Amino acid sequence: MSAEQCVDTLGHAGQQAASLMFTHHGGMGKRMLAGQAARAGVFGALLAANGYTNAPNVFEAEYGGFPAAHTGNRRPPAYDLSELTRGLGTEWQSRGVNFKMWACRVPNHATLEAIRGLRKQHSISADDVASMEIRLGKGSYQNVGWAYTPTTITSAQLNIYYVSSLMLLENDVFVDQFTGGKISSPRVLDMISRVRVMHDPSMDDNGYQGTPVKITMRDGTVYEKIGQVRGPKGEDPITRDDVLTKFRKMTATFWPTATQDRVIRLCDNLENLDDTRELLSMLEIEHLPPVDMGGE
Repeated sequence: MSAEQCVDTLGHAGQQAASLMFTHHGGMGKRMLAGQAARAGVFGALLAANGYTNAPNVFEAEYGGFPAAHTGNRRPPAYDLSELTRGLGTEWQSRGVNFKMWACRVPNHATLEAIRGLRKQHSISADDVASMEIRLGKGSYQNVGWAYTPTTITSAQLNIYYVSSLMLLENDVFVDQFTGGKISSPRVLDMISRVRVMHDPSMDDNGYQGTPVKITMRDGTVYEKIGQVRGPKGEDPITRDDVLTKFRKMTATFWPTATQDRVIRLCDNLENLDDTRELLSMLEIEHLPPVDMGGE
């Protein structure tokens, strides 16, 4: 094993032990974060099914238990165990699942929605933009507001300077906006130089919502809008057509329109299907193209 591989090994080990945030600044490790909990759950189920036992008080243990360890073992406890069973059997979390309409980190979405909304109301050409100001609360600022340096596609996906600039330049933030050449393109870097991101302490309790965006044009015209992350509800909810458009964009490189239409029809009628083998066959891994990691 080379010295570089040893360093990678330490990074992977640290990430898998704690899902550390350092991975968003480089490498391919960020792609694994979302799957760690699922992998642990499946592995845990397989262990239990094969007779491997474990301590029965992972949540209740005051020393080394999951809630206690992750809240600093404070006294009184900084957690409420009754939340574990609140709504059990009556509330279904799947109803609150949201669709990400942009291929980037969620704290960026409100900004992109603000730009999208302004573009619906006004004719805004990227070449005519003199500056753009984005204000964020502390959490969002720490997560996405760090100064942009072209390193990896993963880093670009998380950085608000990059994604907001691409939204101005190409009116989209999806797969095509993240390529090895584009993340260091002079045109993109020029647009990034016109973006100012700042921490606004008055927004620290806002979460990812309510992001103010101000665009100043070269002729002095100013456009302002407070962006909101779109969800199933709200003033500008994600619609069925939005979801279908995203599905078609994601599958356009390997499925013709007729195949897309067939999958949509099968999914729409899923509860009435006597046999799901056709749908499952279409979704089998060997029938889909390899994942393009963008040269990361």
